[in-house]
This record gives sequence, structure tokens and C-alpha cells, in this order.
Amino acid sequence: MQISKSLLSLLAPSSASRAAARPERNGAQGGFTLIELLAVLLILSILVTFLVRSVRSAQISVEVGNTKALIQTIGGLVEEYNNEFQRYPPSTFPASLDPKPNRINMGVEMLVISLWSQGRPWQAADIGEDALGNTDGDSTKTSLTRFSSPEAFELTDVWGNPLAYIHRRDYEKEIHYLTYDEVGLDIEGPVKGGVSRKTGDPHRKSSFQIISAGPDGIFGNADDIANFEIERD
Repeated sequence: MQISKSLLSLLAPSSASRAAARPERNGAQGGFTLIELLAVLLILSILVTFLVRSVRSAQISVEVGNTKALIQTIGGLVEEYNNEFQRYPPSTFPASLDPKPNRINMGVEMLVISLWSQGRPWQAADIGEDALGNTDGDSTKTSLTRFSSPEAFELTDVWGNPLAYIHRRDYEKEIHYLTYDEVGLDIEGPVKGGVSRKTGDPHRKSSFQIISAGPDGIFGNADDIANFEIERD
């Protein structure tokens, strides 16, 4: 029995209806759109930036704590020196010192010369060679310390920059120090004794100051670390 063409057309779905019945395979259903991918990348970049900053902040906190501990240890050695000789180590080269290094980093270099002087007993187990540096690269013809090397060593913070040591007599003097900032650029500038905003007098006016340039390697900024309270804005 033959079925008319009109009947077959009713039973068989048209090409339009077949196309409508098929699931769409465009980009919206088959995967992420470009806008969605960009949004995901933006979120990931924000999270990574936040994580890096958090890790760096935690690292700086540890470094600051270690530098504070080092300054405290060195301060104790300076007090031992005072008990032994009834005076604090000077922070300028005396006329009798010969040969003399250059005058950059002079205060802390004189501190090393005093604490590690030849023939003086040394009991500073907490101060190792990693705390010694020579950022300005100066030396003398013969060693002025118990070290064999004639380098004019400095005591340095955990960032490798020299600590500034200032005897009370030299609080008003400008002694130049050479440091390196966070990107490794060298900075040379004067350092003077810190003065209290409240009293107008130098901090620790009867003894000495020890100052670190802090994480940024620049003296005189709010991130400096010292054996007195740094006044921050």
C-alpha cells in the first residue's frame, strides 16, 4: 500500500525541526568564554599578589626581629667594653690611629676596631662572621684588629648594610654611610644621632646609639631600627 507524499511529510520531521532538536554546540555551552577566562585570570592574579605580599610581609617581620636582636647583642658588648675601659668605644678615628681607613662608615668601623682590638679577650659567641661586612671596600696596610685581614670591617644588619654606631660625643656630627637599597642601588648619605621630638634631646644622650637603615636600606626613614624607639609619622 502506497503512502502519499503529504502523509510522509507529516510523519517525517522537517530539516528545521531537526536542527532545533539538536543541542547547540557553540562556545557558551562547550567551554569558557573569553570574558570568563579573563575574569578567572584576574582573580588568580589578585590572589597571587596577595599571597606574595603576605609572604614578604612575614619575611620582613622576621628580618626586623633578627636585626633588633643583633642590635641588642651588640649593645651588650658595648656595655661590656665600657665596664672594662670606663668609656664607650669612639665613633670617629682618633689621631693616633694609623693607618686610617676612609671616613665612610667610620662609626661602625671604629666600633669593630675597638671590640676586636688586638690582644683584647673576646667572648662574643653570638656575633659571627656573617655579621661582618665591608660595603665601601676600604682597607688598611696592616690589620687594626685581631683579624688577619686588613679590611675595615663593619657590623651589618640582616640586609647586609652597615649599622650606624654613634658615640654620644658625635651625635651632632654627620658621618657618611654607604648602603644599598631594595633594588641594589648604592646610597651614600650622612647619619646623625636621633633626637627625641618630645624633649628635643638626643636619644640615649649619655651613652651611644646603634641604628639600622631597615628593609629599604635608607637611613632616616620610618622603617629604621635602633636601640631606641624610632618616632614614626
